[in-house]
Amino acid sequence: MDSQLKFDVHVNNIVMRAHNIANLIHKCFVSKDPPTLMKAFLIYARPVLEYALCVWSPQSVGLIRKIESVQRRFIKRFPCCRHLAYNDGLVKLNIDSLELRRLQLDLVYVYKIMFGLDDTDISDYFTLQSANDYSAVTRRGNPYKLLINHCRINVRKKNFSERVIKVWNSLPLVVSCKRGFNFESLSSFRNSLNNVNLRIKRFYCVVYLVLFGRPSYFHVVFFRLCFTITCSIVLYS
Repeated sequence: MDSQLKFDVHVNNIVMRAHNIANLIHKCFVSKDPPTLMKAFLIYARPVLEYALCVWSPQSVGLIRKIESVQRRFIKRFPCCRHLAYNDGLVKLNIDSLELRRLQLDLVYVYKIMFGLDDTDISDYFTLQSANDYSAVTRRGNPYKLLINHCRINVRKKNFSERVIKVWNSLPLVVSCKRGFNFESLSSFRNSLNNVNLRIKRFYCVVYLVLFGRPSYFHVVFFRLCFTITCSIVLYS
């Protein structure tokens, strides 16, 4: 962390180390089988980019792209993925983007704090919503919702204990055979992460930002509603 409470130097260092490891994997392995090389990348390179990420996880587009470039460049060296878009390459190799992985690991750590699996006092990070809270009673989601604090500065907004609350509160609870999150155990919760599309909320924000500029919360909700209606009309007309 530098004097401005940013982790740019740290991100640059781990990206350089991960690039070096990824290059060594391509050079040192005799086998050029993509699943084999990808497994080596997940074992040796990706942990470098994910160690203690709850502390430094970037929120700026530049740093997010810089970290993602390690996996993007590694995948592009496979003949089967050379002419594919990055997202198509991820689907072909059945792996997640590093950005999505960071979000999933943030949620896993929240689960550990909430259910006492980590030696951390929950009151140091979060406050549970009371049963009398309107949002806790009327809105959909899980029964373990956290109180959203008012943050005046961006450094506080991007901190782990603040950035993850809205996503955590929006996680659906599993009901009968429908998709949702199973909070009974850590392994069940990890498995549930694969059944819910965590990319949707970011997609709406990015599309609105490209079309209309920096969005507010109400603009994103309104745009999401219009987008859903439009897609429904196109699909069923």
